[in-house]
Amino acid sequence: MGVTIVSIATALLALLGIIAGLILILSMNSSGVTSSQRGLFQPFGVLSLILGLIGLGVAWGLWRVQGWAYWGTIVLQAINIVVTGFGWLTTPSGASTLLAILGLVVPAAILVYFLISEDVRTTFRLPGSRAM
Repeated sequence: MGVTIVSIATALLALLGIIAGLILILSMNSSGVTSSQRGLFQPFGVLSLILGLIGLGVAWGLWRVQGWAYWGTIVLQAINIVVTGFGWLTTPSGASTLLAILGLVVPAAILVYFLISEDVRTTFRLPGSRAM
């Protein structure tokens, strides 16, 4: 059950990442965007879009309980934490603070859950699990 919930959460985060990436990429040509902001928007937009697409793949792998999805989830959530934290530190604002908290807390919770949960270890038949 926990892996199913993480699969859904990962898919939702991935969709948000895709939307955010598209917004950042499309807003680069906005008249209110400075050249320094443009220099941040493009790489973060592209990175967000790529991570969102990868996230959809990982969510599908989790839904289907593919072995690679365990490590994919750990790597993806760790990258999401780093990218979100860096993005928030470079462009803090009220709205981005709320999104950053969401973007840090949810991946961190998923990461901790995957690393300590016996149910996850059993589901993916990892060494040290009850299924071994």
